[in-house]
Amino acid sequence: MDKGSTFDIRPARTDELDDVAAIWFESARRMEGVTAAFPSRAELRIRIDRELAAGWDLRIALSNGQAVGILALNPAESKLDQLFVHPDNQGQGIGLALLELAKRVMPNGFTLRTPRANRRGRLFYERHGLDLFGEGVHPHLGTPVCFYGWRDGGNAPLTPDDRAAAGSRI
Repeated sequence: MDKGSTFDIRPARTDELDDVAAIWFESARRMEGVTAAFPSRAELRIRIDRELAAGWDLRIALSNGQAVGILALNPAESKLDQLFVHPDNQGQGIGLALLELAKRVMPNGFTLRTPRANRRGRLFYERHGLDLFGEGVHPHLGTPVCFYGWRDGGNAPLTPDDRAAAGSRI
């Protein structure tokens, strides 16, 4: 995709879930700080079905009919669960468009976690109005993570109660 190319974002269809798993896998495995213990593409595909059944709002970004990014939200928990852009398509505004969509879908705010070693992702979130509010350990991988949060307009930072609640569900 060229820098000037356009893309569309819409709910992911059932026949695109393998593409979602592929983007998630390729993007995550090339991210700074990823461990060898990262789930396989097949394991991610199984998780997608499980998360959709539990209430994920899953969106896909497409350019010329090709999947280039994903966004998985859990609005009931005010959580941005996954945001990935295929490595070949990064730096073209797709991630920002997905993040802005998350802000529209959850206008009262949301939380997320990202690997502490993911400097590029952390800078992206900070540059686009999310606040770092803590660090911890990934519940399954055991790796260090950072917790971020966003509130509409950025004029109401997360409170200690928000932070405690977010830590219990991230």
